[in-house]
Amino acid sequence: MNAFSKMIEIIVTVFLLFLVPLQYIEMKQDLVCQVYVQNETIYFVDSVRNLGYVNRSMYQLFQKRIEQTNHVYHINLVHYKRLQSEETGGNQYVGTYTELILDELYGEEDTKYSMNKGDFFSVEIVNKDKTLSTRIFEMLIDKTVTMDEIYVTYGGGIRDEII
Repeated sequence: MNAFSKMIEIIVTVFLLFLVPLQYIEMKQDLVCQVYVQNETIYFVDSVRNLGYVNRSMYQLFQKRIEQTNHVYHINLVHYKRLQSEETGGNQYVGTYTELILDELYGEEDTKYSMNKGDFFSVEIVNKDKTLSTRIFEMLIDKTVTMDEIYVTYGGGIRDEII
């Protein structure tokens, strides 16, 4: 029994000395990635809101910058076009989503996807791959988890429009 207790002692020691600190460090790394992706998203969305359009090079630069974190992301783009409602006298919004926006960006050379002042534009980003922190956590609890460690959403009204 003495050998068995020594073996358990070694396993617990390895667990406490290596895996728990590694889990903590990787959680901090996920937080750094979250902040980086959030800052890049804010910069991209604010650029679009100030200019009143998004073009292919802006979008590709944004993709390239967030991919520097070595994670795979799902990017959702949403544009709500403001329409004046004659019946109610208020505003109505019609949504255009990622697929149609990208179709217009990649349809012809140097095409812009234009928006008008008062429209709403937002971006949502979710990581599609599992971070090391998640993999360690799954190993510790011996179950598969679905957690989005890196999730960013940001948007706002278009301030200007192209002339």
